[in-house]
Amino acid sequence: MKKFHFKLEALEKKRKQIEREKQSDLAKVSTLYNKEENYKSLCFETIKENISYSDSLDYTNEDDMNIIIQISESNFALHNRAEVHENNMNKIKPELIKRQKILAEASKQKRAVEILRERKYKEYKKYVLKEEQKILDDWSNEKIEGSVIL
Repeated sequence: MKKFHFKLEALEKKRKQIEREKQSDLAKVSTLYNKEENYKSLCFETIKENISYSDSLDYTNEDDMNIIIQISESNFALHNRAEVHENNMNKIKPELIKRQKILAEASKQKRAVEILRERKYKEYKKYVLKEEQKILDDWSNEKIEGSVIL
């Protein structure tokens, strides 16, 4: 009985390798984008904390007023920093989208070969079952022909 052999195995391995490379490329860009997004979020969280703290200060106290002014300046700088991170994200986003599309295409090509492999394996299984049935039928016919009729 013949063994299962997939002639496109080399192509399948190559497509898997290409997909892994594209995943790696996407991961690099995605990491940069996520860093910028995290920095931006951190800026806004700090601004929120600063506002909460400044709300607890006494506006009639001169020292507290100086702190409030410093917090206000800090929040302005943090807001500008958040805009820088937003701009960086906007610069990275087209590359991120491009790499996502490239990965999707590579995954589709790999899946196409996998589908061919699955079909070929199903054909092989049908062949094996057919051969087994043929052997069982031959064996059954030999038993019937070899038995004595009374």
